[in-house]
Amino acid sequence: MIHVVKILETNYSYIIEDGFKAMIVDPGDADPLLNRLEILRLIPECILLTHNHSDHSNGVDEIKRKFPKVKVINNSRDSLLAFNSDNTVTIIHTPGHTQDSCCFYMPKRGVIFTGDTLFTGLCGKTDKKYYFEMFNSLQKLQELPLYTKVLPGHEYLSNSIEFLKTLNRESGFYNSLLKFDYPSLNTTIADEINNNPFMSSDINYFTKIRDLKG
Repeated sequence: MIHVVKILETNYSYIIEDGFKAMIVDPGDADPLLNRLEILRLIPECILLTHNHSDHSNGVDEIKRKFPKVKVINNSRDSLLAFNSDNTVTIIHTPGHTQDSCCFYMPKRGVIFTGDTLFTGLCGKTDKKYYFEMFNSLQKLQELPLYTKVLPGHEYLSNSIEFLKTLNRESGFYNSLLKFDYPSLNTTIADEINNNPFMSSDINYFTKIRDLKG
């Protein structure tokens, strides 16, 4: 089971249950995660970091103090993590938001943890000099099975809808708004290809709308 833990203002962190052990994704705040682990009676085996921004990693030290054996896994580590047959994790290098950004794909569970690379209807902020890298990272995610569930690092659906309204006014590129329900954890790679302008554009249009988003 994957447990969703809301932290800070808009962040999502995740606990991946694996028997009596667990993996934690992006612990931006330790307390809510430690409380949930205690309730679930789980011992964290590793922490998966999609990138090292503080709102995704601030809780690492506190979790390590309580669980000294926990391992921290990020983009600098192995590309394939085999915990068991159901919880094999592939690290996908996705620079753009940061140079160390990565996504964690679990094929047997049919999910990908996208951090700040891909949100529902949006992509993460990026410096102009990294636009091409972000574009290529999103192209890479389109190669995953279409049914793959996207679990992002933030709840930004209202932001996505407002931006899509702007696109409608500016260019008429889209004729309808995103058709997602809150929270924005009900999306798949197919949904993003069909509804996310950053996933369905060429590099020229990507540059235009990334500039527009700011």
